[in-house]
Amino acid sequence: MLKTVLNVKNRKIELLKEIEKTGSISKAAKYIGISYKTAWDYVNEINNISKEAVIITSVGGKKGGGSRLSGYGEKLVYVYDLLKGEYSKTLKHLSEHIDDFDKLYKFYRMVSMRTSAKNQFYGKVVKISRGSVMSEVDIDVKEERIVSVITNESVEALDLAIGKDVYAIIKANWIIISKDSGEISARNRIDVKVSKIVKGDVNAEITAESKNGIMMASVITTDSANNLNLKIGDKVSLIFKAAHVILGV
Repeated sequence: MLKTVLNVKNRKIELLKEIEKTGSISKAAKYIGISYKTAWDYVNEINNISKEAVIITSVGGKKGGGSRLSGYGEKLVYVYDLLKGEYSKTLKHLSEHIDDFDKLYKFYRMVSMRTSAKNQFYGKVVKISRGSVMSEVDIDVKEERIVSVITNESVEALDLAIGKDVYAIIKANWIIISKDSGEISARNRIDVKVSKIVKGDVNAEITAESKNGIMMASVITTDSANNLNLKIGDKVSLIFKAAHVILGV
């Protein structure tokens, strides 16, 4: 784990460095192994979240145009390299003095992630099926299989591969509850037992646990909860589309 942490590559920072070296987004993209479109997505994302322009592009001219880092962009790369160096030293020092540091570090990374989604799971990529535009990514979460469908560009941007640790995020209102065991079109179905029911005037939050100890929450209308006659201890299925599973690393 520690070796993986120290070798983690920030593709966006890599792109910035190569743009500065080559003066070209296409050359920089090719060098770090991403598509030209993904590189432009990175460029737009970086410039959008920065208070100052990080990458400056020009069109035409004697040299045919090109791209370069602004002064602010150069400073960002410089500070990143400093932080990465100190970060690596700290992790190495801690790993040498604390037993099971790798496992503890992984846990702290998980609990420090903050999102508004109710369902957040940590798993490992076990299969990637690529199509012409979209990819189907299978994730093992405590021996439950969760499938996500994302774009090929997202697979590339997240640097996904078999065995990579990922976060799977599913909003509670994207999860359907069913007592029916019939066939469904949704890719994901997890059998659970209802452990908690909180009803409001409009919506109800249903918490349930799988046989492998995965706690999941679904938000449905109170009328739907009443129609299903849900009770603590009921065995139900939680159903959600693969397109509703967000992945993070």
